[in-house]
Amino acid sequence: MSARDTHCTAFGIHPVPANLSKREFERKCEALVESLLATPVAQRNFLKFDIIFQNEQLKEHITALEIPEPRPIVCLRVEYETEDSWAECHRDPDYMKALDAGKSWGFHDDACIFSAAKVSKGHPNAPRDSNVVVGIIKAPGHMSATEFQQRLEGLIDAVYGAKKPAIKWHLYVQNMNAEEHLQAAGYPPVSAGPSYFG
Repeated sequence: MSARDTHCTAFGIHPVPANLSKREFERKCEALVESLLATPVAQRNFLKFDIIFQNEQLKEHITALEIPEPRPIVCLRVEYETEDSWAECHRDPDYMKALDAGKSWGFHDDACIFSAAKVSKGHPNAPRDSNVVVGIIKAPGHMSATEFQQRLEGLIDAVYGAKKPAIKWHLYVQNMNAEEHLQAAGYPPVSAGPSYFG
């Protein structure tokens, strides 16, 4: 089962700076997100805002697969009605003041912020309180974005489709829909090549 979501989604991938512990950075990110969500413009425009922290649950499995240990990050995911909703937030002085407060402690350093199209996969009745696994995968240079997405969806279906009917996947395909608004707000251009989240 696969369905495209009509809402807009944006991600912020924020690496933990070298001068802060992972926990300290997470606490600062939580406080920053609370101040963002307190602004009237965010309350009007955001449908959902998630802050995702890494844990050690999959460490043994990742090591067994010989996948390099992930760099410590905080991942933000926001859903909103339209691209105009996103743009309105980034034009609002109170919202931008709350966001800019993170510059002093490294929130913006090496951050990658972009919009993505969401494709939901898996069983519609999967439990809502289940664990969340996030994979960030860049399409190889020799493969088109369409071919890579098809192969990734095929892999997800083959590995999880029949064996784990209670699993639900959201595949996020990077797009450039918010790029103009992000650059107007002072963010660097998103690097070429889509990323995918599972």
